[in-house]
Amino acid sequence: MGGKRELERKNMNLAKFSLKGKNAIITGAAGLLGYEHTFALLENGASVWMLDIDKTKMEKSKKLLTKHFSEEFINTAMVDITREKDLLDFSTLLNNQGIRIDILINNAAIDSKITKNMADFETSRLE
Repeated sequence: MGGKRELERKNMNLAKFSLKGKNAIITGAAGLLGYEHTFALLENGASVWMLDIDKTKMEKSKKLLTKHFSEEFINTAMVDITREKDLLDFSTLLNNQGIRIDILINNAAIDSKITKNMADFETSRLE
């Protein structure tokens, strides 16, 4: 029922969700969720900036992603989002390249392995 016309309508609806030409930043990109967020954005056409403080894990994630997506859409940067200088330097990098960010996924987190002795430890300078 509907056949070709229904298929065309579905394709038009899917096109509304295309991220082609959009630029995204994912903080904490070297972790499991960061990888999955990056994969989903790339799958829908976005160019992604992967930010993390763990260069080794981030490069490993990028290598896995390049098996599925063109490297031209996957960028990495070592950025500690708790350090203002890192953020300003990254912002300057984007500005100098004329890159506008459309999507931000703040996935960065402090290691969740907190012991009882750390219960009173201040975990975020951004709160």
